[in-house]
Amino acid sequence: MKTIRYALILFAISTNALGFQQKQDAVAPQSAPPTVNSPVDKSEAYYHYALARALEEKATSPGAGNPQLVMSQAVEEMKLAVQADPGSSALQITLAELYARNNRIRDGIVTLTAVIEKDKDNLEAHKLLGRIYLHTMGDPNGSSGSRELLRLALAEFEQVDRLEPKDFENPLLLGRLYLLSHDLLKAEGALKRTLALQPSIEEAVLSLASTYNEMGEPAKAKSTLDSLPEKSRSPRYYSTLGEFYEQQHDNRAAATAWKKALELESDNTELQRRLASALADSGQNEEALKIYTAITTADPRNGAALLRMCELQRRMGKLEEALKTVQKLEVISPNLAEAKYNKALIFAGMGKYDEAIPAMQKLVEQTAPNGVKDTASANANHAMFLEKLGSMYRETGKTQLAVETFHRMTLLDDESAIRGYQQQVETQRNAKQFTAATATVGEALAKFPNERDLKITLATQLADTGQVEKAIATVKSLLKGSAANRAEERNVYLALAQIYERVKRWPESEEAVSAAEKLSTSPEEQEYTTFWRGTIYERQKKFEAAEEMFHKVLAINPKNSMTLNYLGYMLADRGVRLEEALGFIKKAVDMDPQNAEFLDSLGWVYFRMGKYDLAEDNLRRALAKNVNDATMHDHMAELYLKTGRVAMAAAHWERAIEEWNKSLPGDVDPNDVARVQKKLESAKVKIAKDNGEVKR
Repeated sequence: MKTIRYALILFAISTNALGFQQKQDAVAPQSAPPTVNSPVDKSEAYYHYALARALEEKATSPGAGNPQLVMSQAVEEMKLAVQADPGSSALQITLAELYARNNRIRDGIVTLTAVIEKDKDNLEAHKLLGRIYLHTMGDPNGSSGSRELLRLALAEFEQVDRLEPKDFENPLLLGRLYLLSHDLLKAEGALKRTLALQPSIEEAVLSLASTYNEMGEPAKAKSTLDSLPEKSRSPRYYSTLGEFYEQQHDNRAAATAWKKALELESDNTELQRRLASALADSGQNEEALKIYTAITTADPRNGAALLRMCELQRRMGKLEEALKTVQKLEVISPNLAEAKYNKALIFAGMGKYDEAIPAMQKLVEQTAPNGVKDTASANANHAMFLEKLGSMYRETGKTQLAVETFHRMTLLDDESAIRGYQQQVETQRNAKQFTAATATVGEALAKFPNERDLKITLATQLADTGQVEKAIATVKSLLKGSAANRAEERNVYLALAQIYERVKRWPESEEAVSAAEKLSTSPEEQEYTTFWRGTIYERQKKFEAAEEMFHKVLAINPKNSMTLNYLGYMLADRGVRLEEALGFIKKAVDMDPQNAEFLDSLGWVYFRMGKYDLAEDNLRRALAKNVNDATMHDHMAELYLKTGRVAMAAAHWERAIEEWNKSLPGDVDPNDVARVQKKLESAKVKIAKDNGEVKR
C-alpha cells in the first residue's frame, strides 16, 4: 500500500511549503548590523524592495504582457535592495525566493547557502532552501541527481525540526521524506512524534500506515488506519483503506472502503472506477456494471470504462450486451488490441468459433516476435493470445492444433513457457493422451527443474499412472514448513489433498485440506478450501456434509459458479429438490453460458424434471464442446432411451464405455461402468427384438 506516492507528497509539501508568496510581509527590510565597508541606506533598500514586490505582483496579474521579463526586473530590483542593505538576511532570503520563482535555482541555492554560513540557525533560510531542493527534485526513484536533492532537502528539514521541535508539521514532513527515501525506521519515528504532538492528523496516520505496510507489517498498518477517529476521515483516508485491502486480496472490504470514499466525494470518477473494479473483483458484478454504465453514460468516450464494462458483461454471460459495448469501443479505438481480444472471446462465448478463431489467429500474428527486441508487455500479450487460441482449438476438439499452439508459448519467456507446458498437459489429458502428457511434463522439468507447479503436475501424472507413493513423496518434498511462503505452502497442501482424493484416501485428503485452511487468510482462499472439502465429502457420498460445505462457500460468495453447479448437479443426480437444483445450475450457466459441464448439469436437471426438449438441447451443446466425456454420453443415452430412441441410446452408451476404458482409474466409478454396461446390453436386446432378430 504505497499510498504516500511521490506526487501526493509533493502536493502536500507544495500546499504549505512551495507557495513562495506566503511570508512576503514577514521579510520586509529589518535592522541588521552594517558591514564595515558598506554604508547602509535603509530607505533605498526599502524602495527597491517595494518596487520588486510590485513588479512581482504585476508579473502574476492578467495582462502582464511578458511575465518572465517583469519577473526578471523584480529580481534586479531585489538585488539592488540587498546591495543597499547587505547585512539583512531577510532581504537575501527574499531575493532567493524570487530567484526560485524565476527558475534561477542555482542562484537561489547559492544565496541561501551564504545566509546559512553566516547564521546556521536561520530558520527561514533552512525552510526555503529545503523547499527549493524539493521543488527541483523530480522523481527520487529516478536519477541519482534526484536522490541527491532528496538527501539535501532532508538535511535542511532536519535543521528546521531542530529549530522548531514543537511544531508538529516538521516531523510530519520529515516522515514523508524519510518514507520517500525508504528510511522506514526514521519515518516511523518521525511520524509517531507527529502524532504525539498532534493526535489524529490524517496525513500522519496515512503515512505511518504506509510505512508499516512497506515494512511488511500489515497488522500494524491496519491498526494505525483504524486509530483515526471517524470524524477525521476524508475521502483520501477511505481510498487508502481501499488500497490496503486490495493489497491484502480482500476485494469485498476494499469495495466497502471505496463506497465510503465515494459517499464523501460523489462526483469523483476515479473513485467510481476504483469501486467498480473492486466490486467486479469480489464477484459483485451487477453493482459493478451499474457504476460502469453510469461512467460511460456520462462520458461515452471513456475507453477504459467501456473496456472493463465489456469484460464484465462477458464474464456475466451478457454476451449480446458485451458485443454492443465492444463495438462502441472499436469506434473510439479501432486498433485497440484489447477490444479485438474481447470481441474474439465474446464470439467464442456465443459458440461462434468460426469468427472467434480467425480473430484470435490475427491477434497472434500481429503480436508475433519480429526479431526486434520486443517489450515485456508485447510478449505477454502474444503469450496470452496464443493461450486463448489454444483453448479455442481445445474446446472445438482440435487437440493437435491446441497442443501445437500451446507449444509455441514454450519458446517465449520462462513464465509463458511454464504456462504453455501446463496447457499442453491439460489438453493431452482431456484427450486421454496420458503417455504424451507424461512426456510433456518430462520435457518441461528438463527445462525448468526447480519449478514447483510443474513438479505438482508431474506428481498428478504419477498418481494417475499408479505410482501413488512416488507422487505423494514428490508433493511432500515441496513443503517447506515455517520457512515457506504462506501462499505457496497452501497450494502444495491443496495439491496433496487432490492426489489423496484421486486415490480415495479420504482421511489424508481431509487432513491436507485442513492444513491448507489454516494457511487461508482471504475470503477467496477460504472459499476455495471449503469448496474442496465439499467435493471430498460428495465423493464419499456424505451428501449432507458436502451440501453444508457448499452453502458455506456460497455464504462467502453467492456467485461462485463452480459451487453453484456442483451443488445443483449433486441434488439433480440424486433426484431431490429439483427446482432448487435448477436454480443453482441456471445461475452458474448465466455466468458462464459456454461451460460444457454447466450445460450438461442443466440438461441433466431438465431430464430429471421430465422436460426432455430442454434437456436434449443443453446435453447436445455440452457434448459438442466435450465429445470425450463419458458421463455426458451416458446422460444423452438416458435421454434417448426415455424418448424411445433406443439405437441412439445404445450408441452413446457404447461411446461412454469406450471413453471410460481410455480413462484413468481415478476418473472412473466402477459402479457407473457396471450400470451402463447392463443398460447397453438391455438396449441391444430391445433393438434386436424390434428388428426381429430375436425369436419370441
